[in-house]
Amino acid sequence: MLCGLYIIFITCSIQSVALKVITTGFFLFLIGGRLLAQEGMGAISGRVTDEENTPIAFANVVVRDTSGELVAGTTSDTSGAFHLHLDRTGSFVLEVRFMGYRTQRKHVTIEKGSALDVGTSILSPDHKMLSEVKVVKHKPWIEQKIDRLVFHIENSVAAAGGDALDALKVTPGVAVQNDRIGLIGKGGVRLMLNGRILRLSDEDLTNFLQSISADDIQRIEVIITPPARYEAEGDSGLIDIVLKKARADSWSHSLRARYIQTTYPAYGIGNTFNYSKNKLRLSVGLNAKKGYEARFYGGRVTYPDRLWCLKSDMKLRRDYLSGRMGLDYNVSKKAVIGLQYLRDESRPDMDDYTNINTFNRNSSPRSRTLSVGANGVKDHNHALNVHYIQQLDSTGKKLSMDWDYFTYRETQDRHFNSRSLLSDNTQTDFSAVRNLGEQNVENYSAELDVAYPIKWAELNYGAKVSFTQTRNDVQYFDQTSGTPVLDPLQSNVFTYTENTQAIYVEMTRSWGEKWQAKWGLRLENTETKGVSQARATKRHDSQLFPTAYLLYHLNDSSTLNLNYSRRIKRPSFWALNPFRFYLNSATYTEGSPFLKPAFSDRIELRHSYSDKLISIFSFGKVSDGFGQVPVVHAASSQQVYVQKNYHTTCDYSLSEIIMLSPFSWWQSRNYGQVSYSKSQLEKNSGVNALMQNGFAGYISTYNALVIDQKKELKGEVDFWYQSLVKRELFQSGAAYSLNVGIKMSLSDRLQASLMVYDVFKTSIGKSTTFTGGIRQVYNSDRDARFLRLALKYRLGNDKISVSEHKVKNKAERSRVH
Repeated sequence: MLCGLYIIFITCSIQSVALKVITTGFFLFLIGGRLLAQEGMGAISGRVTDEENTPIAFANVVVRDTSGELVAGTTSDTSGAFHLHLDRTGSFVLEVRFMGYRTQRKHVTIEKGSALDVGTSILSPDHKMLSEVKVVKHKPWIEQKIDRLVFHIENSVAAAGGDALDALKVTPGVAVQNDRIGLIGKGGVRLMLNGRILRLSDEDLTNFLQSISADDIQRIEVIITPPARYEAEGDSGLIDIVLKKARADSWSHSLRARYIQTTYPAYGIGNTFNYSKNKLRLSVGLNAKKGYEARFYGGRVTYPDRLWCLKSDMKLRRDYLSGRMGLDYNVSKKAVIGLQYLRDESRPDMDDYTNINTFNRNSSPRSRTLSVGANGVKDHNHALNVHYIQQLDSTGKKLSMDWDYFTYRETQDRHFNSRSLLSDNTQTDFSAVRNLGEQNVENYSAELDVAYPIKWAELNYGAKVSFTQTRNDVQYFDQTSGTPVLDPLQSNVFTYTENTQAIYVEMTRSWGEKWQAKWGLRLENTETKGVSQARATKRHDSQLFPTAYLLYHLNDSSTLNLNYSRRIKRPSFWALNPFRFYLNSATYTEGSPFLKPAFSDRIELRHSYSDKLISIFSFGKVSDGFGQVPVVHAASSQQVYVQKNYHTTCDYSLSEIIMLSPFSWWQSRNYGQVSYSKSQLEKNSGVNALMQNGFAGYISTYNALVIDQKKELKGEVDFWYQSLVKRELFQSGAAYSLNVGIKMSLSDRLQASLMVYDVFKTSIGKSTTFTGGIRQVYNSDRDARFLRLALKYRLGNDKISVSEHKVKNKAERSRVH
């Protein structure tokens, strides 16, 4: 097996054709490995019921030899059926047992290659045991609550023995692609641990989740429509990982190492240390990565008299170092005080080479522009949270207070040289540019939350204040003569302040066992001021954000849920900066201090059946939608990306989540969606473009396979397909991706995994837009195909999972990029 892993590791770095052949064989290996493991073995199958012929799920079925040694074991599924394989032949004892029932034993004889059906094992109640033991009904795999979907992972074969990231991969409604976590159909998501938001970058978040054992997770809650207590900022949902109660006097330590092979190699290491003693809980983490990745960007612009083609090859440095520390202390049995500190440093430098060719309408060469550039970038991020939680009484009344501070600083030093040539290679122009940029963001916030249950409802209310200051400094130097000359028309200092005050209230009430309702209202008052050279913009805005939920239990297996929410999406701080930042001689971006927030209203109707099928109908409307608008200047062949509020968009979607477990060794989560998007230009937007409207389809499947009896070897096969998408200004081409992987438990504490992402390099689609009547086609490849080999080692007494506190300035910090 190790030899097979080594072969896959080596061959995955060769050319595309060979990679396709090897990966196809690897996929067959995952499926065929299961069959080969069974060849020459005996098999036993049957069914478990009670005396009334009712199937008994999760009954223990074990096979012992004549000496009493355990040979094999499994559990019955929801229909009472079981199926297991033996690695030897001979005479055995089959035991079937379930709490509250008498154990049944049968003598069986297995011959090589035989498949024995033992029929139905009817278990009789053990009245003595029933009088002493209370039999608890198993929770369903998926549970629909009024404002969230709850996934109980204890019966998940894919998560067993894995980590929190493995558990998220099989969670309904959650998408994990290339270790980036989001909600299917919604993109990004905020992740919480025990109700407290984790403020980590994508890679840090992945590393942290891999340090949490899935066996320590009690449930995962998917909050697609966040209630009023959470910030109204953003259009994504929340995922809350709820851990089992940690034990005192315990510690654990997780060490990780990984190798990533894209066009270039990269290496990463990390560790997480958790400690609990008496009243103190401590969690410390450190992660680092060093290496590069390639990025390719292409564009084709069809002018009336010529064709303009761009190809840019970039090499990005992906070095970063991040640290995290959390500390909680129980002041008393009802009071906890704590802090959390995060620090990140990264160097996403970039070297690039750009080739722009212009052709006449008859395809003959016209001119060429060559640009060579580099961008030196430094990012620094510090964040501190101090919190206090006080239980007020035994009825559930609770007071929580949070104080948050973070600062972010990014510097960019962009310089490039460009020379223009005619078709006969005669040079017509040369230019050299240096473009400096610096962004500083500082935020303070404080929040108070109160849980106050009353006789007829659950009441929650609270308030938050947030103060943000940003400074953006852009300088443009012309270095064509060899001496830097500052261009004041393309240089600027832009300052921006934003103060927000918010209050909220929400209430939940039930009527009998069938109906439950929840209402919420959040008021946010925002004052902003932007100053750029002699121009200043001020805005004062107060908005209400209502949420409403209604849940009806049709029967024990089905629920119907209707919800509504209104949310806001504020521009990033860079998008508000009005001055230019050049990417190359033909392309630059510029923001706008006049950008307004976008508002979205969404209503969803959801039906959940058992733990296998979830149907969702959704309608959403976005007003004052903003984004980058590509503008092409025909005379100069320049492409400008400007920020504008330009569209109103309505979208409709019908989605299905199907959870399957065809065999005890195969668990599958499948998703399908059909959607329709219709956009129209806002009046006075100043955008001359053709809006894209139409239908789209998306399907995905995640499959976890247990390859051996001891569950020490697991396989993973993921696939998704996105059809042609027409939305707002862009038409995105169809794309798909196949990911395959394998995970091996080398011991109780050491795990190795190998994943190949985007095997056929097909996840990159072309984007087409029409602005000013000119057709533009763009495509960007971020090295989506890569191989990752990882090792993880855990030590300690494995009794603890330290929780993270929910920082309260998540929305502000997400806007620095």
